[in-house]
Amino acid sequence: MTRTFNLWDVGRVIQQQAHGTSLDVASTVLTRRPRVVPAIAGWLRWPGADGWTLVSDRPAVGAPSGFLQARRRGRSPEADVTFIAPGLHAISGAAHTWQRLLGDASVALGQAGVARLFAASSFDDALAGQVLQQAGFAAFDADTVCQVAAPLVPKASVGTSMRVASEDATSAGDGRRQNVRLYAAADRPALHALLVAGQPEAARSHESAWTRWTDVPASAGRRHERWRVVTDGGGRLIGAVRMVVGRNAVWLNVAGSPEAVDVGAVFALALAEAGRLRPGGAVWTAVGDREPAIGAAATAAGFVPVVRRQRCVRQTGLQRIAPSWRETNRAVPQVSARAITHAQPRASRARERAHSLPEEGT
Repeated sequence: MTRTFNLWDVGRVIQQQAHGTSLDVASTVLTRRPRVVPAIAGWLRWPGADGWTLVSDRPAVGAPSGFLQARRRGRSPEADVTFIAPGLHAISGAAHTWQRLLGDASVALGQAGVARLFAASSFDDALAGQVLQQAGFAAFDADTVCQVAAPLVPKASVGTSMRVASEDATSAGDGRRQNVRLYAAADRPALHALLVAGQPEAARSHESAWTRWTDVPASAGRRHERWRVVTDGGGRLIGAVRMVVGRNAVWLNVAGSPEAVDVGAVFALALAEAGRLRPGGAVWTAVGDREPAIGAAATAAGFVPVVRRQRCVRQTGLQRIAPSWRETNRAVPQVSARAITHAQPRASRARERAHSLPEEGT
């Protein structure tokens, strides 16, 4: 049986987290806090808590109990699986527990309004990829998580870093100056268009470019974000940097067209400012396989590959009970709290009655 977390599960979560698997590298490197903290925050509905913790009690014969945690992407109908315990290689029968937790999480999150559930696993862990596939997830993209170790992160003031980037970053074509400034709310339409243009075609039908860009681990909080935009001489937005500052590290997102912006100079800006925001902390980023120019710029800036991941998605159990041709003013029934089951086709009553009649001559 799978159910939501309650305070009686605190001891279980503390005990099992040591043998679990983190599927969210960003939140892991930014905070490294115990998994019981977001579980309690979600149960108490603390401000900023946007996650769920599901607990499984003996999902099958011979399968161990465990728990799963997922985090919603802001207010969008998308969520990420962040942690599952026990780990697949920690105890026998854990694969059955994973399949049960992932399946039940799809139904539960679907009833909470989530339409797509994402999960990422390392290519080095073939068993995790196989279990995700058996649980209904399909791979649609891949990326590489890279790191600049703390001793290699430059230390400079934010003013100096912005000035250096403004002086050194020039477009590859006409040599016009490029300016780096703070992000403003008026920049959102242009930034959204930039993100959509840079999103791989295969990923557009599975996730929103904006929610992927603005996804911040709940443990970090919105107030720990830093945004910068890059504009050309005419004021047109051609690049952007997003920094999430955690307790132990800084996570970077870099966007921009390699034909219009010097991505290497943008990484230099981000590293310099990250060294000021989190002294003594490492800097992390994720580069998609379909972004070779950004990957080359990250390597030139000193980023070292750590893990290559396959990103998977599954449609949740959210279903529209009312057909689309009904009148818009009619109320749509609410999805039941019961698990979604597939009804078997049933013969009509007349047909059943005909089959039940005795044959002639008997």
